[in-house]
Amino acid sequence: MINRAGDLRAETAGENMLMSSDTHETARTQFVQVGDVRLAYRRFGRPGGLPLLLLNYFAANMDDWDPKVTNGFAAERDVILVDNAGVGRSTGETPSTVAAMTRTVSTFEVNFGSTHQQMTKLLAQALAAARRLPPEAQDDIAHVVLRLTGADQEAPVPLTPEEQAAVAASKAAAAARGEFATDEQVRAVWAKHGL
Repeated sequence: MINRAGDLRAETAGENMLMSSDTHETARTQFVQVGDVRLAYRRFGRPGGLPLLLLNYFAANMDDWDPKVTNGFAAERDVILVDNAGVGRSTGETPSTVAAMTRTVSTFEVNFGSTHQQMTKLLAQALAAARRLPPEAQDDIAHVVLRLTGADQEAPVPLTPEEQAAVAASKAAAAARGEFATDEQVRAVWAKHGL
């Protein structure tokens, strides 16, 4: 089956079958193709709802999970275990960063009911919860998300000279209206505290 991304195909009959009687030990290993990588996975547990995708550390495979833990989760929900690229029964090169691992798995999960609506709802819930945290914690969460997705490694989009001038004019106008501190005001606060 080719998903919305156009690059993920299940290789087994009865694609993404979920048998509620399956356990960690009895669920059959299935495979999906993600680009050039063939990922191994097992799916079991209670059907319905957003699946719980369990990822392991870099060199661990799905058999390294304790069945008492995974079957405990599966009693209440749909569980998916996956061997990431280059690990266990999956082909390809093992990712060397969390960001690279995330990219492979995010393409993989599209095939398992994580529809756009579900993911949008989940993201909205996560953002709402993050907004209730103190500002410094919100910054920490934003940095973690950027690192996990690899977005912190992307170069910023360069602005044209006209766009730079427009941004500078907008900042100056906002400062004149007292909407935020000017650079001089910020430096004065820093100096006051010895920074």
